[in-house]
Amino acid sequence: MKERLVSRVTADFFLRYAELLGRRFDGSFQRGVIFVAIVQGNISHIGHLSEESLKYADSDTTPPDNMRRPIPVNAVAASLNMPYETVRRHINALIESGYCQKVRGKGIIVPAHVLEAPENRAALKNSYDQMRRMVLLLRRAGVTFEDDK
Repeated sequence: MKERLVSRVTADFFLRYAELLGRRFDGSFQRGVIFVAIVQGNISHIGHLSEESLKYADSDTTPPDNMRRPIPVNAVAASLNMPYETVRRHINALIESGYCQKVRGKGIIVPAHVLEAPENRAALKNSYDQMRRMVLLLRRAGVTFEDDK
């Protein structure tokens, strides 16, 4: 196995993704990670390869708001192993910026209109392109994936 090469290629992907998140969220990588954790928490009940999930697999089909489950701030903090107060401050900034909404007594959601915004679609495409690049580099290096066998 080419562990060092895999490590370099995946580190490159991570750094490009971190830069993308920082650009989207006023230079705050941390805020970007919290945003992504909220998005993931909102749809975590939908299995990754379930029939329901595959309906919303491409960039033109966002799961509707009624499918999103609000995630409490403390659950976001726990999922990222970050201090509650830090996460709360970033979430409040995300709410003020219009990226998230508070659902009283339940938690936070990222509404569909935010995910469908042109800047989010551009970020999604960039992320997809970077992931494809990483997979292609790994395949060229001889790394195989379960579906390759």
